[in-house]
Amino acid sequence: MNTNFSSTIHEWLISSKKLLSHGGIDSARIDSLLMLEMVTKMDRAKILANPNHQLSKKELSKLSKILALRLSHYPMPYITGKTEFYGNDFLVNKNVLIPRPETEEIIHQVSILNLDSKSKIADIGTGSGCIGITIKLLMQNAIIDLYDISIKALSVARKNSKNLNADVGIYKSNLLKNLRTDYDVVIANLPYVPKEIATGKEIEFEPKKAIFADNNGMVILEEFWLQIKKLEKKPKYIITESLDFQHDLNNLLATICGYSQLKKSNLTQVFIVQV
Repeated sequence: MNTNFSSTIHEWLISSKKLLSHGGIDSARIDSLLMLEMVTKMDRAKILANPNHQLSKKELSKLSKILALRLSHYPMPYITGKTEFYGNDFLVNKNVLIPRPETEEIIHQVSILNLDSKSKIADIGTGSGCIGITIKLLMQNAIIDLYDISIKALSVARKNSKNLNADVGIYKSNLLKNLRTDYDVVIANLPYVPKEIATGKEIEFEPKKAIFADNNGMVILEEFWLQIKKLEKKPKYIITESLDFQHDLNNLLATICGYSQLKKSNLTQVFIVQV
């Protein structure tokens, strides 16, 4: 495929947008601008202010390659290597799930729990580390530990913690099996999408183990609650993310473990231990 159409920013932008749109990509213009930023090292304002800027052969060659990649529906954050979450840029790659805007609701729920400033919080299934690191940036005195079963995901989380100067603990664990201490809050954004649900083309490039789960999407959440039940000292709060139709079962599992639902939104449920 020859996607090396022209030599000016304006002409390349028009052609790229047209190709992406025809390829069924709704974010055609913003993606084209991101590619130009990535390759030319110019910021958005400079790109838009210089439509007649001549792109070099080297730049056109790079643009052609990443445009072809995007046309295959390869996720834009994997192409640029980063994405924004709660106002901060997080590194991402094919080993971690791309943070979703709706997951920012978890941060909001933590912020309104009126926690002690030195609370201990565990982020289970951390992936890129976006949840735990963001909370650490908002609660500098809190003790935040990130856990994941994937060494490759933890490597990404470690890079993000360093880039954002977030002093967090990073540990390998299968859910709660290797917790380092007791926690006041446990956050679990675990795989919950049923394997039978049809998803978009871009999701096919993300790590399936970070998205899909058996038993109508509940098998990992069920194991999570089983491990919660076995804890000698239970966290006061537990925050989970799941689909709306899964909330009743998730609530039942929480009740069996001694928790009651405190708050609920479209995806997020907040539970408090019953005393």
